[in-house]
Amino acid sequence: MSQGNAGDKVTPNIVAGRKVNSGGTVIASKVYDTRQSALNVYEFFQSGSSLAWDTTSNHLGWMLSRTMTKGGDGLNHQGCIAIIIDGNTLDIIANKGQTSGHSFNNFIDVDGTSSNGDFVAVDLGDNFPRGINVHKLSASSKIGKVGTF
Repeated sequence: MSQGNAGDKVTPNIVAGRKVNSGGTVIASKVYDTRQSALNVYEFFQSGSSLAWDTTSNHLGWMLSRTMTKGGDGLNHQGCIAIIIDGNTLDIIANKGQTSGHSFNNFIDVDGTSSNGDFVAVDLGDNFPRGINVHKLSASSKIGKVGTF
């Protein structure tokens, strides 16, 4: 994702993924739908993203922190979403939705207690919900708990 934006508050930014082999040859690539109805990405946000690869299920867990396109209130809000990606095609298997608003840091890793493509994630947010947001994610589920501060 580029760090710039279109300057109009509404034009989505381009987000692309690439899978390369050990020699650096691209073996899969994907340009993601960043419109408001999909990933809703207006621009890069400083807390960035986190990505983990479950080699057993060949799924990627992605925490995507971004500034969104202009909302109904005229503002570009910031938030983080959780996404599960197919490791072969880089297609989105599931968009698990918002993990927090105003996400200031996030982390995702493979759930070592499971062999089903599960991930554990932590998102530090100050709005919707406010607190340390802990999630267990898979292609078919999302469970979250909030620790307030």
